[in-house]
Amino acid sequence: MSSYTPKNILITGAAGFIASHVCNRLIRNYPEYKIVVLDKLDYCSNLKNLLPSRSSPNFKFVKGDVASADLVNFLLITESIDTIMHFAAQTHVDNSFGNSFEFTKNNIYGTHVLLEACKVAGNVRRFIHVSTDEVYGETDAEAVVGNHEASQLLPTNPYSATKAGAEMLVMAYGSSYGLPVITTRGNNVYGPGQFPEKLIAKFILLAMAGKPLPIHGDGSNVRSYLYCEDVAEAFEVVLHKGEVGHIYNIGTTKERRVIDVAKDICKLFSLDADAVIKFVENRPFNDQRYFLDDQKLKKLGWSERTTWEEGLRKTMEWYTNNPDWWGDVSGALLPHPRMLMMPGIEKQFEGPADGNSMVFHLISPANQTKMVLPDSKITNRFSEKSLKFLIYGRTGWIGGLLGDICQKQGIPFEYGRGRLENRSQLVLDIQTVRPTHVFNAAGVTGRPNVDWCESHKPATIRTNVVGTLNLADVCKENGLLMMNYATGCIFEYNTDHPEGSGIGFKEEDKPNFTGSFYSKTKAMVEELLKEYDNVCTLRVRMPISSDLSNPRNFITKISRYNKVVNIPNSMTILDELLPISVEMAKRNCKGIWNFTNPGVVSHNEILEMYKKYIDPEFSWVNFTLEEQAKVIIAPRSNNEMDASKLKNEFPELLHIKESLIKFVFEPNKKMYEKEAYEMYCEYAHNVGFSVRKEHHNYWPNSRTIKSKDFVCSKAGQKKGIDLNYQTKYRKSNTRTRCPAMIRFAVNQDGVWTVQKSIESHNHELARPESLVHCTCGKFSMMGILCSHIMRVFRQMDISKIPSQYLLLRWSARGRKYFYAGPTVNGMGNKPIQSNEGGSGMIFKNHLSRFAYQISTRAQGNEDAEQYMLAAMVEMADNVDFILAGKPNKQPDKQNIGGSVHNKVKDPVKCRPKGVSNARLKSHWEKKKPKIRKTTNPENMSKEDSTPEQPFVHATCSTIPECLTDEYILRRPSSMPSAEYTRMMMGIIESDRQS
Repeated sequence: MSSYTPKNILITGAAGFIASHVCNRLIRNYPEYKIVVLDKLDYCSNLKNLLPSRSSPNFKFVKGDVASADLVNFLLITESIDTIMHFAAQTHVDNSFGNSFEFTKNNIYGTHVLLEACKVAGNVRRFIHVSTDEVYGETDAEAVVGNHEASQLLPTNPYSATKAGAEMLVMAYGSSYGLPVITTRGNNVYGPGQFPEKLIAKFILLAMAGKPLPIHGDGSNVRSYLYCEDVAEAFEVVLHKGEVGHIYNIGTTKERRVIDVAKDICKLFSLDADAVIKFVENRPFNDQRYFLDDQKLKKLGWSERTTWEEGLRKTMEWYTNNPDWWGDVSGALLPHPRMLMMPGIEKQFEGPADGNSMVFHLISPANQTKMVLPDSKITNRFSEKSLKFLIYGRTGWIGGLLGDICQKQGIPFEYGRGRLENRSQLVLDIQTVRPTHVFNAAGVTGRPNVDWCESHKPATIRTNVVGTLNLADVCKENGLLMMNYATGCIFEYNTDHPEGSGIGFKEEDKPNFTGSFYSKTKAMVEELLKEYDNVCTLRVRMPISSDLSNPRNFITKISRYNKVVNIPNSMTILDELLPISVEMAKRNCKGIWNFTNPGVVSHNEILEMYKKYIDPEFSWVNFTLEEQAKVIIAPRSNNEMDASKLKNEFPELLHIKESLIKFVFEPNKKMYEKEAYEMYCEYAHNVGFSVRKEHHNYWPNSRTIKSKDFVCSKAGQKKGIDLNYQTKYRKSNTRTRCPAMIRFAVNQDGVWTVQKSIESHNHELARPESLVHCTCGKFSMMGILCSHIMRVFRQMDISKIPSQYLLLRWSARGRKYFYAGPTVNGMGNKPIQSNEGGSGMIFKNHLSRFAYQISTRAQGNEDAEQYMLAAMVEMADNVDFILAGKPNKQPDKQNIGGSVHNKVKDPVKCRPKGVSNARLKSHWEKKKPKIRKTTNPENMSKEDSTPEQPFVHATCSTIPECLTDEYILRRPSSMPSAEYTRMMMGIIESDRQS
C-alpha cells in the first residue's frame, strides 16, 4: 500500500465543525504541510474553531465562497495547491426542505466550480470529496450488514440528493479528466464546537438551560455517532493511505436510538428523563436508520478510539465551559427551526482587524501580494510537534513534576487514565492519546513509608510488577519507548562495595538487597524488563527537590524525624535530573541507568546544610542501625551507586553536594531574602527613609537584648542608620524579651526568624510574653502585622467583642494620655498615666497588668478563644508600635519612674501629672474622647468629633492593610512554616501591587 505525502493543502469549509478539527489536526501533526483554508463564514461557521491553528506559520485563512471561480483558480495557482479536501457544504436536512435551491448552489454548483478549476490548474494530485451516509437512503430495520461503498444511492431528502449529485460530478471528472478523486461518506459526528442545530449539541445546551428536550416522533430513529477527533483521524488516514478512485465509509456499527441519546444526556446532567423529554411533531421526512459497513477504512489502519461515554462527557464539558461560543442560538434550539441559513450573513472573528488578523480578504488582484502572518508575539504552541508524552502517575510526586516540566518546555502531554494492571485500559489510553513516548512514574511505595508494603503484598505486586510489565508490553506492541522510573534501593553495602570506599554499584550489577518487600518487587520487575528493548529504566534514590514543604522530600522527612541514622548514600536531585530524563526520552535512551547525582552525602551532612541555610537553631539526634531496626518493620537500603554512565551522557551533571546547594538550599534562602528585602525597601521608601545597603545588617542577633540597644544598636548607628528616633528608658538595665518574629526577614537568619516564631509558639504571632515592643514598625514585619490587627478589630462589631479584650490607642495629642477600650475590671474608658521620658515602658507595665487580668477571666471562655488578646497603639508621630501577646503568669512589677503600679484598678493613680480628678472625669464623661480621622501626620492637630464608639483605629497611613485574618491569627497545623511565610509575603506583595 503506497503512502501519499501532500505539500500544499486547500481545505474548503474549514471554519465549520468537522473540517476545523481536521485542519487543527493536520497543523498539529504535520508542520511541513502548508494549509490554506477557504470559508465564506456563514451561520454555522466560526473562526474561533480554528484558534488552535492560528499561531502556526504553515496556516493561512482565506474568506471567500467556493462558488467563486476566479477566487478558486487564483488560489490553486498562487498557492501551488496539490491536494484539496472539500468539506464546504450546506448540511442541515431541515433547512433543505424550505431552501433547496441554496443547497443546490452550494453543494452541487460549488463542487462543480472546484472540479473545473482542478482540471484547468493541472497540478492537483488528490481531490478528497466529503459526502454523507444519507446518500444511501434509509436502511432496512432488519439489516445486519451495513451499506458498503458499492451500494446503490437512494437519497430521500433535498440535502442528500445534492450530495449524491455532487458525488456524480466528482466521479465523472475522475473518469473523464483523470482527476485523482477520493470520496468519503460519514455517519453522524458530534463533539466540541458543533453548531447546536445538530441533535447532541442542541440537547446539551437545552439541558444546561433547564429546558425540555424535544424529540421528533417517538424517538425510535436509529443513528450511529462518531466523535469528532476519531473522524479527523479517519480523514488523516484517507489523505495519506486512500487509493485514488475509491470510496470510503467513515462510520461505526454501534447504533443508538434518539430517545436513548436524550436519556444519556439527562443522566449526565442528573435530570429526570421522563420529566425533561418532550415528544413533538415529526420532521417532514425522518429516515429511520442509516447503517454503514466500515471494514474498508479499517483495513487502512483506522478504528474508532473514543467510547460513547467518554465522547459525550468531553462534549458536555466543552459546552459547559464555552456556553457563549456561538452567541445567541435560541432560534436553533426550537423544536422546529425555521431556515437558519441566511445567505450573506457572516460570522466575524473576535480579534483585531489589522494586518495581524488571521482573515485574508481576497477581493481583487490589487491585493494579491498581501500575506497573512501570525502574530509574532504569540508563542508557537507546537514547538515540539514531533513529541507527545503519555505520563502515568499523575497523583504521584514525580508524575506531577513531569507534567510541570512538559508545560514549561511546551511539550504536549496527557496523563494516563487506565490502571497499570488493566491491559485493556492501557491499550485504550495509547490509542486515544497516540503518544511518542510513555513515562511510567506510577508505583506503590507505601504510605507513609515502605513498611506499608509488608502488609499489602498482593497490591504491591499488582502495581510494581504486573502493572509495569503490562505497560512495557503494550508499549512494545505499539512501537513506543517507555521511560520507567525505578529505584536504586535494591542494593546495600557489601564487601565488594564497602561504605566510604567510593566504589559504587553499576548498572550491570545484580541486586543484593531484599530486606523490604518493596525492594523485592522492584528488583524482580527490573530483571524482567531487561527482555524489553523499548524500556529505559531509571534508578532513582532518596529523591530530593527544592520544595521543602513536600512530605515525600527526603530532606523534609529526616528534618521531621526524632532520630536519624548517619550513613552516606547516593541520592537524586529531582530539580536537576527530571529535565535530564525528558532529554533522555528525546534521545531515545534505553537500558538501565543509575539515575542519581555523582557521589554520596550523609544524613548529617544534609542536616548541617539545612541548619546553615534554613534553620540556624535546628538540631537532631542520631541513632544506630540497630536502634533504627527497633522502630521500623522493614530494613532500609543504604548504598552508593556509580553514576559515571549518566555523567558521560550529560557532563554538566553536578556532584550531589553541589546540586543540593544549587537546586535546593540556595533557591530557598535567596527566595526568602529577596522577597523580604524588597518588601523592606518598599515600606522604607513609603515612609520617607532612604535605604542604604547596610540596613539589612542592623537588626540585633541576640534573642534577649538590653532595652537601651533595642531601638537602634550602636553597630547600626556606626553603619549610618538614622531613624530619627531612639527611646531612652529610665532603667538602662531593664531587659525586654525580644521574640524572633520582630527581627525582620532580611538579615542573614532571614525568614527563619519569622517562620521559627510561628512554628515554635503554638502558631501565635509572638512569644507568650506580656508585650512585644517593636521599633521601626513602619517597615518591619511586626509593624505590618500590627496594622493588620488594627484593621481586623476595626471591622468588628465592638459590641460583640468580649469584655475580656482590651483595645488601646495613643492620644492624638501625643504622649499625654492612653485610653482604655471596653471595660476591664472596672477600669472603664479612663486615661492611664503616661510619662514623657519612658512612655513605652509605662505603657508596657499597665498593659501587662491588664492583659494578666484579662487572660485570667478569659480562661475556659470559648468566645474569647476566637479573638486574639491584642492591644495596639500608634505612638503619635514616631514609628513605634506596641502589641500584646499572651501575658506571663504573673504581672510585670518592675519599678518604672520610681513607683510600683500595683493599684492599676484605680484610674486616678494613673493620671498624668498636673491633671486633677475632676478634669479627668470631665474630659472623659462630658467631652468624650476626640478621635482623629485623618491619617496624615501633618494634620495631627485636626480632630473631629465621633459617635459614641469607644474603639479607635490606628492612624498610620504608610502601612497597607494587608494579610487576611486567618493567615495572621492562625497557621494550619498541616501547613509547613516555610509555605506559611511565603504565603504571607505573597499576600503582602499582591496587596501592594493592587
